[in-house]
Amino acid sequence: MKDINNTTITGRVASEVELSHTGPGTPYTEFRVAVNDSMKSEDGSYTDRPNFVPVKVWQGQAEACANGLVKGQAVTISGRLRQESWGEGDERKSRVYVVGEHVVFGAKPRNNTAQPEPVGATAGE
Repeated sequence: MKDINNTTITGRVASEVELSHTGPGTPYTEFRVAVNDSMKSEDGSYTDRPNFVPVKVWQGQAEACANGLVKGQAVTISGRLRQESWGEGDERKSRVYVVGEHVVFGAKPRNNTAQPEPVGATAGE
């Protein structure tokens, strides 16, 4: 059986989107997307808990993201998960992030200075 590494998240841009380049000059951008996770509390009501998912986008899509996305804007990202590790021994750390392959820009916030309001994965705009 072949493994499938495929993910899609819909949320709001939760950090500044800045274009960077690798040593050889390949453009990329890293930013976080806020998405909600609903939890049922002891009294039976549901509360939203935000999750901040790191995303890395490469090449032409990275340039489009850096030029078009703003903090608080709705966005849908399809791609794959990747884990990176660093450090040695007991100091070893790692993180999982989404490598964005397809980025769909959603509605921009009315006021670009507003803090992002996380939206659920099924929310549409």
